[in-house]
Amino acid sequence: MDRASQEWLSSDERFRLLMDAACDYAIFFTDADGRIREWSSGAEHVLGFREEEVIGKTSHLIFTPEDVAAGVPEGEMREARDQRQAADERWHMRADGSRFYASGRLMALRDESGRLRGYAKILRDMSERKELELLFDTFADVVPSIIWMGDNEGRCTYVNAAWTALTGLTRERSLGTGYQTAIHPEDLPDWEKRLARAAGRPIEARLRCNDREGGARWHLVKAQPLAAPIRGGTTWIAVATDVHESLEAREEAQKNEARWRTIFEAAFEGIWILDTDARILVVNPRMAEMLGYTVEEMVGRLKWEFLFPEDVERVKALFEERRRGETALTHVRFRDKRGQEVWTLMSARPLRSGDAFAGALDMFSPANERRAWEQKLTASERRFRGFFELSAAGHAQVDLRTRRFVAVNRKFCEMTGYSEEELRQLEFSDLTHPDDRAPDEDRFQKLVRGELDNSTAEKRYVRKDGSWFWVRLSVSLERDENQQPLRTISVVEDITKLKLWAAELEKRVQERTTELGTKNQQLEDFCYTVAHDLRAPLRSIGGFAEFLQADFGEELGEQGGQYVRRIREAAARLDRLILDLLGYSRMEQMPLMPAEVNLDALVAGVVQEVEQDIRKSEALVEIAPGLGSVRGDEGILRHVFLNLLSNALKFRRKAVPVVVRVYSERRDRWVRVHVEDNGIGIDPRHRDKVFRMFERLNTGEYSGTGVGLAIVSKAVERLGGSRGVESTLGQGSRFWIELPAADGRGAASS
Repeated sequence: MDRASQEWLSSDERFRLLMDAACDYAIFFTDADGRIREWSSGAEHVLGFREEEVIGKTSHLIFTPEDVAAGVPEGEMREARDQRQAADERWHMRADGSRFYASGRLMALRDESGRLRGYAKILRDMSERKELELLFDTFADVVPSIIWMGDNEGRCTYVNAAWTALTGLTRERSLGTGYQTAIHPEDLPDWEKRLARAAGRPIEARLRCNDREGGARWHLVKAQPLAAPIRGGTTWIAVATDVHESLEAREEAQKNEARWRTIFEAAFEGIWILDTDARILVVNPRMAEMLGYTVEEMVGRLKWEFLFPEDVERVKALFEERRRGETALTHVRFRDKRGQEVWTLMSARPLRSGDAFAGALDMFSPANERRAWEQKLTASERRFRGFFELSAAGHAQVDLRTRRFVAVNRKFCEMTGYSEEELRQLEFSDLTHPDDRAPDEDRFQKLVRGELDNSTAEKRYVRKDGSWFWVRLSVSLERDENQQPLRTISVVEDITKLKLWAAELEKRVQERTTELGTKNQQLEDFCYTVAHDLRAPLRSIGGFAEFLQADFGEELGEQGGQYVRRIREAAARLDRLILDLLGYSRMEQMPLMPAEVNLDALVAGVVQEVEQDIRKSEALVEIAPGLGSVRGDEGILRHVFLNLLSNALKFRRKAVPVVVRVYSERRDRWVRVHVEDNGIGIDPRHRDKVFRMFERLNTGEYSGTGVGLAIVSKAVERLGGSRGVESTLGQGSRFWIELPAADGRGAASS
């Protein structure tokens, strides 16, 4: 230590000021028997004891009961007396009875003759570091990579669970030099040389680790030196990743290594010392780092130059309080070198030279994240409160222990007729209609047991005046930090009018359904009556025309005979049209009988029905095997395929042999059946028209009513399927229908 520093430390006043300024360190002095004689503000801040509570008492009060019983305080004083100082890193007690992990030293104080006068104790709260160590241990034991640590002598100080799982060595056997047995003998010398030559630099090597089965696997090992020794004298950490199979494990190890470096990076407060004009005399690297400057760039400049403009006057006033000997603990905003806002918590103490003001000592802890969370929390609370109170729905919270309401909004009070104070005295079941309490209690218990994440139900509430109303109740569960159920959060909607409307709507739908059924029956009766009444005269017309041609054909002559033939053809065409209309009407009205339909058997039966047309047109009809099974109505599907096959045989090209193919394909949960021909085809402009009623694209050469494909379209629609056509004019058409597969899997051929 240089002479200037010795002179500084020899000043009791300045030392006391520095001791009080170190608010994150507990510093106190005891006599030779361990009784406390001096107590700093930092000790009060860290340990929670006021000075008048501890003066004259032994330091036992900051040790845990088990350490006191084990004689730890006496042993620590004995070590400090014999060795000048004793390291202390263990759990300690605060005034409120809570425990915290601290690191510190106990130093023996002697006079010039060497006689023991007392002890000085310095403690720093290391709870966060201890939590990080526990977090690291937990984290290290769940990662798949091997992790071990060592000291400067090459001895192992830590191995994780993956190490023991791979090598079969226990942690006890691995510590010290025991870990070397897990490294392949040919690779161990090179590893030890690398450690010896590392000189504080990172190491990367490939070596083989022996597994518990007697084999060896290549690992990529990265050893990282630590900035300062940690537990057990550890100075480096090594991560080994199995690279036998893939590079992916190696990349993951690199990511983990980056995370570990972040976890182990230390964080210290920023500190500067100001002169009487608030000019910076000394600044530490952490402070410079916080503001984005170098130390050299900050020394000699005024404190105000780094402050946020809006805070300058306030901080100047605080500095004037330092002149009067006052301290401060407050938030201060800085503007860093990039112009960004940096929030800090400042602890400030005045410095004096004799009775004169000599400057100030300021310590800063980063507070950006804390301020941001405070602002977000405030904004979130404000938004929640506004939503809670102004919501059009009722909101309520129920304590699970008491089952009583702990918070309700204005709408909930209006709905129930109770005031907020009255509701806080009631259990939620007090508002529930007696007939709804049992199912309501069952849902509540399932929520508490974790069987439901949330619950939505319709129930009845009873108002204060005894009347009841319907509500839709949506409930979720709020849990505490230990995931234990804490309270329910409910949203309540009054659905009484909706219930009345639903009942009225149900009544009207039933009436309309009955009325529609009656009208459909009347319409069906009308269709059959009209068809019968129309077909009877048509049969007479056709019959008399046939008699006329047979009995008086010669007298009618050629032109008269032609007129009679046209009468007969027109009567037959009108009869077919009536039959098709009846078929379309039946298709719309007949009840569905859904069942599994085997398409192979169905199509084979339809082919037999049109056998005469097949022979007449000398057609080749190919039916692919394994058409599959669908969910449908067999009778309706028979009409569908009868119309599709009839169309394929009818619309043929002259002098071209007719070829018709039927095959299917599977599409997820659907079966698509194709009926393909090589006939006249369809102009692309008319593809959608062919499925309409009475649409006939070729009225001259081909007979028909234009109803067959309309029947196909209506039938497939009723079966929940779809239909379509792909066609090229002059080359043929491929009609298809798509229906649900019967078994959800089904296979199809092509």
